[in-house]
Amino acid sequence: MENHCITVENLQVNYHQQVALESVSVELPAGKITGIIGPNGSGKTTFLKAVLGIVTPATGIVRFFGEELDKVRQQVAYVPQRESVDWDFPISVYDVVSMGRLNPKRWWQRVAAEDLRIIQDALAQVSLTELQHRQIGQLSGGQQQRVFLARALAQQASLIVMDEPFVGVDVASQDSILKVLQTLRDEGKSIVIVHHDLSTVANYFDYVVLLNNKLVAAGDTKVMLKPETLAKAYGHSLLFQSTSES
Repeated sequence: MENHCITVENLQVNYHQQVALESVSVELPAGKITGIIGPNGSGKTTFLKAVLGIVTPATGIVRFFGEELDKVRQQVAYVPQRESVDWDFPISVYDVVSMGRLNPKRWWQRVAAEDLRIIQDALAQVSLTELQHRQIGQLSGGQQQRVFLARALAQQASLIVMDEPFVGVDVASQDSILKVLQTLRDEGKSIVIVHHDLSTVANYFDYVVLLNNKLVAAGDTKVMLKPETLAKAYGHSLLFQSTSES
């Protein structure tokens, strides 16, 4: 069995002739919660979007469980940043979550009873059953984030990729989301999360990729949180400030 959920070789992204991400090669372990961290503007979201093909890299090869994305697309679920979603769109919580059961290769098929059960299970896992008929803009920030996590759960993907899921989310919702992710990990799923808050990294992640427009380091969380390692990306002064505030 492939023991890496994502393998990246020589990934480079250029914006307007400027290098946004420079020749990143890294392997992300399967069955772990992996954090992509680094200072503001370090290319974290760019890395994620390039890996998923949302932006086109200048160079690079990406494999998911040893395969090209097109071959395993149904096994990869993406949870975008909340700010990228149109929350005024007239769609309910249930409708968003049900999208996780749509197979683009079999779009004409009706939703089966088993699909309905999976959708309800996904809603229950993130405590949104009672809110399933609400328009998504009527929810709190934490509830909105849980909607898209529920969609990923309904998809039953082997890999869930999330971009800043804890931004603008209250502590109770953060804890709720983290517990769901930890349960998924314990079931053998792989989770990859772009994250910016250094103070929570130790509690959230098993493995960390440290970026600063290039790969600084990657490894087990305890190793990556050593001051000398973090200083390579954040600088000594910012690192001192961050650890003092945490």
